[in-house]
Amino acid sequence: MLVFVGTTVTIKIKANVSRHQPEFSTLTLTEISKMKRGLMWTLVVANIVMVAALAFRISSHDAMAQAGRRPGEYTLIPGEASGANVGIVYVIDEANGTLGAIAPDNSEKLGAMEPLNLGRIFEEAAAQSAPGAKPKTR
Repeated sequence: MLVFVGTTVTIKIKANVSRHQPEFSTLTLTEISKMKRGLMWTLVVANIVMVAALAFRISSHDAMAQAGRRPGEYTLIPGEASGANVGIVYVIDEANGTLGAIAPDNSEKLGAMEPLNLGRIFEEAAAQSAPGAKPKTR
């Protein structure tokens, strides 16, 4: 229920304290504005916290990219190698452009191959297949 008295706005809120006797409390315009200010500052603080969390998330991702490692940029391919009687898992690191492999050795541990730089290998192959290129001897 709203009651206008001059320039003051009064809101009466019905609160059921007991079933038989309803009780009314009165909020003045200054109390309402204090509540709005409190709510506004709460929202401002919540937004600052969210912006700080977003900035931390973005900056930590940049730091990982500068270190050369990004999670989730690997492709695993099961396969076999000639002369090996165990399976091999080829690992392609898409972020760094390398190819590696892992396989179990005789002691039931995983052995890892030194990663190959795929960019360098593809550049050499492109240079050899270019018209007028001389084959490279090793």
